Amino acid sequence: EIALPTLDGGMAYLSSYLGKTVLLEFWQSTCPGCQASTQQLEAYRAKYAEDGLVVMLVVLDRNPSAAMTWLRDHGYTQFVLAWESSSAKPTMSTYGVAVTPHAFLVDPTGVIRYAGHPVSLTEDFLIRWL
Repeated sequence: EIALPTLDGGMAYLSSYLGKTVLLEFWQSTCPGCQASTQQLEAYRAKYAEDGLVVMLVVLDRNPSAAMTWLRDHGYTQFVLAWESSSAKPTMSTYGVAVTPHAFLVDPTGVIRYAGHPVSLTEDFLIRWL
């Protein structure tokens, strides 16, 4: 489970999306690889949202407003934004994430079907789990 505050003051729960496929990425606004991956994430989201795809970012920035500003300035406004607010990064540790960006594809039953760099997550693989 992921249970983290959202950048707009709510809460994000991974379990809220059971029945949908979730493309989950651990992400930082200052990470060049993360910045580059958002274009692919948005392309997948735009193409497959009606098929049940949800894109969730676990934002690792110390200052969540920096992440919000970067995403908004680049037109990425449809992602679920969860914030790893603790400096200990317990969610990152639980998922075994050592570097960013790091993506997971979670199928509609909650099973992780992919873990790794987002650039290696192909569209053909993604659509198998929608």
